Amino acid sequence: MLNWRALGEPEKAASAKNWFIASLVMLVVYVLVTLSLADTKAADGATRGLGLAYLFVWYFAVARGQANYVKDRFGKAYPRKGWGKPLLIALLAMIGYVVFAGAVGVVFGIVRNA
Repeated sequence: MLNWRALGEPEKAASAKNWFIASLVMLVVYVLVTLSLADTKAADGATRGLGLAYLFVWYFAVARGQANYVKDRFGKAYPRKGWGKPLLIALLAMIGYVVFAGAVGVVFGIVRNA
């Protein structure tokens, strides 16, 4: 989304925002699938399969188009930014997600055993 904004494409940025929201929904779906399947191997397989399918759909629906847009418009002269800040944000988000999923798992376990 921020890349599309930086490229001056507000309509595509809005579409990317919807994909971001869908990605957050998918994270909740992964937790719900894991909690709904008693077999941990089946839950692991289901969430991996869903994640891989979502990744492919996202890539071919939008990400590849953005990469091609940048390549066609700028070639090798695209002004790149550093990876430090995005990687730090991703790490913090992953930690937050693990804490969230763990808390949901603990609460669900307490409720299930009550």
